Amino acid sequence: MIKAQANVNIALIKYWGKKDEVLFLPYTSSLSLTLDNLYTITSVEKISNHSDIFILDDKLMSQAETIKVSKFIDFFRTDQKRLKITSHNNFPTAAGLASSASGYAALATALNRLYRLNLNKSDLSKLTRLGSGSASRSLFDKFAVWQTGDNETSQAYHLASDLDIEMIIVIIDEKKKSFSSRDMMKKTVEQSRYYQAFVKQSENDFKAIIKAIADLDINLVGQIAERNAFMMHGTMLALDEPFLYLKPESFQVIEFVRELRNSGLVAYLTMDAGPNLKIITDSKNSSLVLEKLSNEFSYQLIHSRPGKGSLIL
Repeated sequence: MIKAQANVNIALIKYWGKKDEVLFLPYTSSLSLTLDNLYTITSVEKISNHSDIFILDDKLMSQAETIKVSKFIDFFRTDQKRLKITSHNNFPTAAGLASSASGYAALATALNRLYRLNLNKSDLSKLTRLGSGSASRSLFDKFAVWQTGDNETSQAYHLASDLDIEMIIVIIDEKKKSFSSRDMMKKTVEQSRYYQAFVKQSENDFKAIIKAIADLDINLVGQIAERNAFMMHGTMLALDEPFLYLKPESFQVIEFVRELRNSGLVAYLTMDAGPNLKIITDSKNSSLVLEKLSNEFSYQLIHSRPGKGSLIL
């Protein structure tokens, strides 16, 4: 048995849309922060069975879910043996908290060891993205970039930085979201009247945030990330049937975070495909931001610092 762990990563410059659905090639480069205390632990072991077995959070997954994982395993598999895959998230699954990213990164890391492929993480990221594009970033410490390109050049890498950055997750709804990121992303690319504008601006945002990180400018990093997140959600308002992942409660927190910022605290928002919010802050401000959020709301709050990349346990 091989057991691996991978942490969640939260994109500051969003991945939202594929130019190639088979090779999982993104329209834009993305940048994320790996978090220290939201993670997936996955074990894999060879079994004598006619098909793979997939268990997630102590539940036997459906045939459809298992086939999806089996197809991913086939990119690594070097023999005819089937596998038992046992995976556990220490946070809500499929609720907009990047569970597919940490899940596929942990699985890829375990498979790399099980089949003794000895791929370095950049090469491993090319395979990892075929399970979940954003999973390629969870292989790396702290800041990770997943660059757009072709099948050979679209890979992820670590971006070294000493920027003081922390994140507070606001869990507004733990339920599984009504539309998966993958399905909504595809619909957005096909239908959104705003999509090409998002792609163009994301290219500018990506370059700008790389410089802001190098300059250790947490406020500029926050500003760019917040704008990029709202633009991503804005693309879904221009579908044939407009859609919004955010809930009324999300907007209450959004307004409160802006009040905190206006009062002088470092507090910026980012949101993925779900109603839950992530607040970008730093070590000097995080305790006070947490305290004020706790006094105002009863939602679960998760305080995270930059985390490590995937590893074998």
